[in-house]
Amino acid sequence: MAALEGLGARPRWYRPPYGQLTARTLVEARRHGMGVVLWSVWGKEWAEPSAEAVRDRLVGGLEPGAILLLHDSDEVPPPGKAERAGRALELLAPELERRGLRSVDLDTLLGDGATLRPVS
Repeated sequence: MAALEGLGARPRWYRPPYGQLTARTLVEARRHGMGVVLWSVWGKEWAEPSAEAVRDRLVGGLEPGAILLLHDSDEVPPPGKAERAGRALELLAPELERRGLRSVDLDTLLGDGATLRPVS
């Protein structure tokens, strides 16, 4: 966190890896002024064979207030998952429009409050 703050960025949200929230991580997140957030639908882009399959996984969880979890890095294998995630978002856009939904960032969705979302 100090490295980010040194660059002028202050994280507002903490998503525990794998959704495993402990009392300690909750206390530390709060101590650093971060809200804790989970997700309501997980793209699992590392396990799906294509961007279309990732999109199909996400479509089932689309609803007002849904939080989608995707990863934008290939730092951890398998390679190509970041590209699948990005392409899945492109493919998801028409469905969002059809349902009258729009994509927003966490600050817009959750405002100043911290919340916990269910993990599916």
